[in-house]
Amino acid sequence: MVEYYFLIKTKNGNHLYLGVHPFHINPELDNKNSPNFHGQFLLNSNAMDIDLQPLPALTYTTIGGIIDLYIFTGPTVQNVIEQYWNVIGVRIHSKNK
Repeated sequence: MVEYYFLIKTKNGNHLYLGVHPFHINPELDNKNSPNFHGQFLLNSNAMDIDLQPLPALTYTTIGGIIDLYIFTGPTVQNVIEQYWNVIGVRIHSKNK
């Protein structure tokens, strides 16, 4: 698991440091066998579990809070990552576990 810490600068100039972000990228083949990618990101300040299902599917279980679910449509990996970074801001530190 890779644990990321982010620095987000708010409109009033304050900085927010946020913890782990559950972000997932899915590759899928279109009808011409070309790869397309999309991503999901669930932002929630409460505890959560994320289970990968075999369909493929994801199951998000949270204990409450406000849920912000983002779907990034790609179609390339680079597009998905750029769309994700546009939502969360700038990464300042990475710690591998």
